[in-house]
Amino acid sequence: MLSTPQSDGLSDDFNDVAAIITAMTDAEQPFVSDTLKSVLSDPGIAQVILCIAEKNVWIDAVIGKFVTDPRLEIVRLPLKPLGAIRNQALTYVKELWVAYCDGDDVCSKGKTKIQRTCASLSKVPSSRILSPSTPTPTSTSS
Repeated sequence: MLSTPQSDGLSDDFNDVAAIITAMTDAEQPFVSDTLKSVLSDPGIAQVILCIAEKNVWIDAVIGKFVTDPRLEIVRLPLKPLGAIRNQALTYVKELWVAYCDGDDVCSKGKTKIQRTCASLSKVPSSRILSPSTPTPTSTSS
């Protein structure tokens, strides 16, 4: 159940988002720590799936201080196009909502809260927006 919106019109009770972070190349190494810090500091994020190349040799040194966070899961995958990596990561998602983040991005404070509030107010049936794997009904015109 969602709480009554606060004075800013936004609720704090959204904690049902899985963040998929893709850091598949060495070029993202200098940024992954800042990316993880920003995502893990977001109270709306209940699960973080960090996708890295299966032959990655630097990730342990970068994520050392985050490894104890129970929300963080490291997934080693063969190098493929970004869309394929994100699709594979969806099999690990345990939450109702998904946020995507590249390994060289930093999430703005409050972003998830704003997005979830807007989504919960949407008139689109939730079955159409909860999961990319949920087929969207299509209509045909005669």
